[in-house]
Amino acid sequence: MWIGLTGTPGTGKTTAADILRKTYHYQVIDLTNYATQTDCITGQDTEHDTKLVDIDCLNHAIITTFDPDDTIIFEGHFAHLIPLNTIIILRCHPTTLRKRLEPKHYTPAKINENIEAETLDIILCEAVEIHPEDHLYEIDTTHQNPDKITAIIHTLITTDFPKDTPYKIGAIDWSEELLKDK
Repeated sequence: MWIGLTGTPGTGKTTAADILRKTYHYQVIDLTNYATQTDCITGQDTEHDTKLVDIDCLNHAIITTFDPDDTIIFEGHFAHLIPLNTIIILRCHPTTLRKRLEPKHYTPAKINENIEAETLDIILCEAVEIHPEDHLYEIDTTHQNPDKITAIIHTLITTDFPKDTPYKIGAIDWSEELLKDK
């Protein structure tokens, strides 16, 4: 089973991926590094300070390299754009997300862009366009420590992603943030 671990920058993907690798011994692939290794980077978006990834190239590299019967977690903010079996989206309240992003030394514009993306459910909306809704899960990382988050992910995996779980999509909504004065 191939699992995507995605979310807006700052939601905890990399931390969760490290714990899943070290504590639970999952094979975890950092998609940005893998895209670089497989020559699937097409350039640099200087305005958004990010690498441009050829998703078709990356998907081809994945399907020709990895065994679909293996449990592999593909981590990255664009994991939901790849046709994986299941997608886990990490979410974080925009106020907390801002506090997490500021120490990363992002520009104010990049911080605001990521906050807006989280508030508007951009990754969730993109995931719903590509994957069946019953293959999508979301976890609110706002008030949970990384060990708890990874325990939830491990439980989802070991119980074969149950359909009756509080982590199905649709329960997280930050839209009230749009109504607040900035």
